[in-house]
Amino acid sequence: RAGAIRHVAYDVRDMSAEAPMNPEWFQRSVLRVLAQRASAEVVHSLPVYEFDIVHRVQDAFRFLANGKNTGKVVLRMSCAHVAPALQLGFGALRSRLDASAGAAAAAIDLDRLADALSLLDRLCRQFVREALKGLDPTTVVKWHHKLLLQWCAGARDGGEGQVDGAAVERAHAGVAPEVALASRCGPHLRAALQGTTAYQELLFPGGSMDAVLPVYQDAVVANFYNGVVLAAVEAVVAGLEDGRQLCVLEVGAGTGGTAAMVLPALQNACAQYLFTDVSEVFLLQAQQRFA
Repeated sequence: RAGAIRHVAYDVRDMSAEAPMNPEWFQRSVLRVLAQRASAEVVHSLPVYEFDIVHRVQDAFRFLANGKNTGKVVLRMSCAHVAPALQLGFGALRSRLDASAGAAAAAIDLDRLADALSLLDRLCRQFVREALKGLDPTTVVKWHHKLLLQWCAGARDGGEGQVDGAAVERAHAGVAPEVALASRCGPHLRAALQGTTAYQELLFPGGSMDAVLPVYQDAVVANFYNGVVLAAVEAVVAGLEDGRQLCVLEVGAGTGGTAAMVLPALQNACAQYLFTDVSEVFLLQAQQRFA
């Protein structure tokens, strides 16, 4: 519709990048125009799409996954599903989480982990350099593959010498899941950029989560953060009044690594657990795994 207005010129701007770089332009060319339009009452609100959180939460996330919505997506909750606030002080919760996170960090050996992550970064850069060696950019057709190619071109630098996955794991065994995934996908990066290999099949072979699930559930970094979430959930459950149960909403649950950690702690204290994600694959896998 906008393209049909022939006498109007359009200029695409990245506001998140340009506003901080040139605040005077932002105030002059954007805020002032918006103020004038507001005064003239020609500014129209964006549409709002409402979905009932009990009956249509999956429809809401499928709607978002289509990527065609303009406006706001709202999950509507009736008064029947709104409970009084939990009697849990955030000061006490923060102290409990500080203690839990501190104990977990002390058990990791952060120096060795930092060395291992540095080696893992070198390993991934090796895969990038090999993928781009002699690659004709015209063979990268899809727009998002072109963006990835641009990023790879800036990430391939580094001449620290060759490293293999075994060396990374010797530095810290807790990064083995990341090493396995990088070693599986890295050699196929060029084919993925050119579209001759489906990246979905690299990450989810045959629709299986086996290749990625360890990264989000067993790897040392994921295990640390999932443990922090678990400590918070346990603190909430411990403070529940007798007979009271929780309704839990996990946004962007993905592979289910966090859910697998916290669900046992919620076993006798949860009336409903809503597992949400924009990917239909993750929802189907979660249904088979947890439902």
